[in-house]
Amino acid sequence: DMTHAYPKGTVKQLIRTFTLDADANRLTMEDAYTFDHAPNTLEEAFITFEPATISQDGRSVQIGPADDSLGLSAVDTPGQFHVKRLVEESKEGRADEVITRITFVPEALGVQMRLQFEIA
Repeated sequence: DMTHAYPKGTVKQLIRTFTLDADANRLTMEDAYTFDHAPNTLEEAFITFEPATISQDGRSVQIGPADDSLGLSAVDTPGQFHVKRLVEESKEGRADEVITRITFVPEALGVQMRLQFEIA
């Protein structure tokens, strides 16, 4: 339950669930949101030190070098991924590596939302 990680009045409830499928070598993350009213904006953010490349349709991201990468994709949720290297922000912490921020913005927003992502 991640509800209390957000300021009062912003998220009524947020439950995050992880499911590991060891046989398929896949991790699924689901965020189930409940709001008092549909939010104006919402984005999910993922952080990595690895290079990240968005697919042509914006529906998935390859994380890591081409010969040894992971795929991150949204499941059954229309929207777009965005990738930004945080060069200046990275100087405050680990100067030897640059943080890459991957965000997903869903196409539609509602009072109840389920966003599901697969990492494989």
